[in-house]
Amino acid sequence: MAWKFYDANGVESIAQIGTVAITAGGTGAITAALAATALGVGATSTPTFATITATGAYTGGGLMTTGGNIVIPNAGNIGSVGDTNAITISSGGVIAVTATTASSSATTGAFTVAGGAGIVADLSVGDDVRLISDSAVLSFGADSDTTLTHTDGVGLGLNGTNKITFNDVSQFIQGSSATVLSLGATAEIDLTATLIDINGNADISGTTTLNGIAYTWPGSDTAGSLRSDGSGALTWTAVSAGVGLGMVIALGG
Repeated sequence: MAWKFYDANGVESIAQIGTVAITAGGTGAITAALAATALGVGATSTPTFATITATGAYTGGGLMTTGGNIVIPNAGNIGSVGDTNAITISSGGVIAVTATTASSSATTGAFTVAGGAGIVADLSVGDDVRLISDSAVLSFGADSDTTLTHTDGVGLGLNGTNKITFNDVSQFIQGSSATVLSLGATAEIDLTATLIDINGNADISGTTTLNGIAYTWPGSDTAGSLRSDGSGALTWTAVSAGVGLGMVIALGG
């Protein structure tokens, strides 16, 4: 099998010229040794061309370095010997990795990156998202003003006095200070459970509803019995004979 080299005018040439078309008279691969022999430069020399056009397969045993671009056909593949279509590129430039290897760590999966990754637009994930380092931070906002920080063995922490809101900003849970947790709602906070257990003092400002009846507490404290006027207004009255001091609630008149 003989390899022939032609210049852009179709004239056979063995010189190192700008454009060379390589045609095969039979089947086989073009190797560096065959090309060098045909050019008469020796197998250890490196022939250089501005353009090489091959109608068959190109096989090289060493490093291929290019100073320009590499262009593959629309919907073409880039791969390895074991996976010839590992990467596909559509006519619109959409890149797809065909492997379906699951990820169980930062270094496993169909696609791994040794450094960081930047994504300008939205990111859609078909399954789980895991932050697998202790003290990992999930940031929100252009200046990362709101963060969720992982604490090993404890959970997640919302930074500063930021709020987790529901429906709109008027309904929220907030660490309003280092010692105070605030729950806010426009109209009502509804706690539903078989038992509501309060461990500590209760500070109530406003009416208290018991079994559907709203009671208004007096604005000052005094000795006596706490009585209702039948409309839910509670007042202190003098202690009756035989009744000791303390808080005696006599509701209903």
